[in-house]
Amino acid sequence: AVVGVAFPSGEEEAVFTAGLDGKIHCWDDYDASLSYTLTEKNSEPSCLLYMESCNYVVTGHDDGSVKFWNPDSMKCRVERGHTNTVTALVAATVNRRPAVVSASYDGTISAYVVPATRSSLSWLNMTLSPPDSSLPEPLLPNLPACPPEILCLTCWEGTLVSGGNAPCLISWDVDAQQSTSHPSPPTTCMAHDGALLFGGGEDGVVTMYNQDFSTSGTIKAHQGYIRCMLFNLYLYTGAADGVKVWDYPTQTMLRAVKHHDEPPRCLGVR
Repeated sequence: AVVGVAFPSGEEEAVFTAGLDGKIHCWDDYDASLSYTLTEKNSEPSCLLYMESCNYVVTGHDDGSVKFWNPDSMKCRVERGHTNTVTALVAATVNRRPAVVSASYDGTISAYVVPATRSSLSWLNMTLSPPDSSLPEPLLPNLPACPPEILCLTCWEGTLVSGGNAPCLISWDVDAQQSTSHPSPPTTCMAHDGALLFGGGEDGVVTMYNQDFSTSGTIKAHQGYIRCMLFNLYLYTGAADGVKVWDYPTQTMLRAVKHHDEPPRCLGVR
């Protein structure tokens, strides 16, 4: 199963994919031929990001590690910022420097500030926990509340926003090492179009948010759990009942495509 897909936006005609078999493939975007393969033997990839500013292929893994692959040397640097599976990776800016931010089932995000050159060792790794207001009530008295699982992460209008199984979205200020929770339904995936944020839910509903996190509308997109989402001219959503394309201002479904036997795990538009 493919768990991640990434497209460099520059002149390089390539498509990167990562699978549960531990292989990260680079494909030629013109003729779909396989250019090269990076192989991970110790853990399963769970998500994928291509960082154009330094030509790194970045993968998150089920053991909580984040790996930075150098396609030229076919080697990787391993960072361990989590205690559970990494669920999302995004490119961001931390302390005015390019960075990768990861999220995990352990309820934390980690930021990895990438050095200007690959030979430099001045990597900065910080891990932030969610605010106490996002913690759910404990299942039994006298037991500590479990931290909410983070299922998705996006960089929206310069702000990092995460969603998960808790009834809130969390905005993160990595530079100040602070976070704020905003009431919302549990969120399984996110996308954005300018100042509008989309959050997919377990109930198949897409909720649209303004910049102050107020709700501007909803779309009943699927019959169940929305697993993936992206925006590229139109809103694309994926669930067990297929991939759908939406004109969200009119809440009109433009196209529906039945997926394979398993629900889609990731979406990409070239």
